Amino acid sequence: MNLSDTNVYGPDMDAMMLLADKACLAKQEELEEQMKSMHESIHRMFSQQLEDSLASTRERIAAYVKHRIAAAIARLNRIKAIWERTKTDVAAERFGSHFVVGGRDGAAQWECVDLCCGHGATSLWLAQHTACVLALDTRD
Repeated sequence: MNLSDTNVYGPDMDAMMLLADKACLAKQEELEEQMKSMHESIHRMFSQQLEDSLASTRERIAAYVKHRIAAAIARLNRIKAIWERTKTDVAAERFGSHFVVGGRDGAAQWECVDLCCGHGATSLWLAQHTACVLALDTRD
């Protein structure tokens, strides 16, 4: 038995269902418009907060990076100062206090002779810091 065979459905029922469908569609469109409006309101409310938070985070990151770079530069400058003192101390120990490393009067223009150079460690160092080295050693 079909429902269409009974009088349950008829022109009046079709009209009522059509009206109900139209009412549902109208309500759906109304709810979608309300949701869109709510979404826009929430977006406006939170977008400024998000932008402020993002700007604050960017500033904190920039400050941290600046601090780390400054700390690295300071560390490298300390290491450089230690190296320069060590280099000067080694030169004074090996060649006397009159030996000047670097600068206008430095050893870069000197020509040196390393007598009894042995295995040549001093000659190698001199070669790196002077214009020319003549290293001589005798065999026993």
